Amino acid sequence: MTDIRPQGSTKMLVEMNIDQVSAYIQNGDIKDSAVYSKACVELGSAIDSAIGMDEVPSSSHLLKLLSVMKEVYIRKTYSLEPSLMLLMLPIKAACKVGWFPDGDIKNDLLLMAKEIPLTQSQQLVSEENCDENVQKEVLQDEEPLTFRTSENIKQINFNKPPAPGTDLREDEAIEL
Repeated sequence: MTDIRPQGSTKMLVEMNIDQVSAYIQNGDIKDSAVYSKACVELGSAIDSAIGMDEVPSSSHLLKLLSVMKEVYIRKTYSLEPSLMLLMLPIKAACKVGWFPDGDIKNDLLLMAKEIPLTQSQQLVSEENCDENVQKEVLQDEEPLTFRTSENIKQINFNKPPAPGTDLREDEAIEL
């Protein structure tokens, strides 16, 4: 199914999301981790859509985006990094496709993106107390699964008639 949107609608979506995140920052709602995560994901998704539609927000909103990004970045915590990653990937892409002219704004955004690990290579908090030795012992105690190889299969019979045009009859079998 093709998504047909009027020209400029994704640009407006990005601008509305920038304004919304800015409002979250001003009224303090951004301190709530659920609001923070939702804001990052929605803004990142809007930016990604605008890049895909080859649309660029207004220059005033691009300046506002920088200040929003600085505020979001300041409030990051380890548990919120995945949400911030989902925002930083489209920000990096926006820098690459030329949303921001070379200079301080672009450099600031790219510096923020560079400081956020864009992969979750660190051990998750819930995994830190896990005993790896127990997991290894359990894996070693399990019997390996036996798989049938093509050497064990002598004949394949059709349960259903073959599709028309395959030049095979229902009573034929394929020898291996």
